Amino acid sequence: MLDLRGRAPREILYSSRAPARTKHRRSAIGTRGAVTRANRESPNEIVAALNGVRGRILLDSGSAINAVSLNYVRNRLKVVYKALDECEKRNFRAANGTAVNTVGKVDLTLNVQGLNIPITFYVVASLSDNVLLGIRFMKETRAVLDCSKNMLILYDGLVAAPL
Repeated sequence: MLDLRGRAPREILYSSRAPARTKHRRSAIGTRGAVTRANRESPNEIVAALNGVRGRILLDSGSAINAVSLNYVRNRLKVVYKALDECEKRNFRAANGTAVNTVGKVDLTLNVQGLNIPITFYVVASLSDNVLLGIRFMKETRAVLDCSKNMLILYDGLVAAPL
């Protein structure tokens, strides 16, 4: 198939350049043709409300803790967290081996499809996602990630949320 000038439109059909959604975000895997953090959708995120604030929440079975970013607590949730004293501080490590700076704890209510679930979160100074639900949450809620249906199922089928 040729265009009006007699050339194959391969530069249009096979372009590796993704449309830019924001000029301030860097690409997740390079500078050309990659999905940016601003426009990607993770297959392991749900949309839910945390203390009434709706947002995307990462489900991370590799995380031992439930975590919320310090910026999210201050700017979006606007709640007060309890600072950790020296005996409560733990040495958490990220998947890449770097130390995770936990600054406090906060009790929040997660609303998934109308079901309110009280959860204790560690407040983390720098977190790549705003909210992260770890293996502790998954065990307590008997969570099932049904990848074939793209669903998160909690409490043996009591509630289900799309991924």
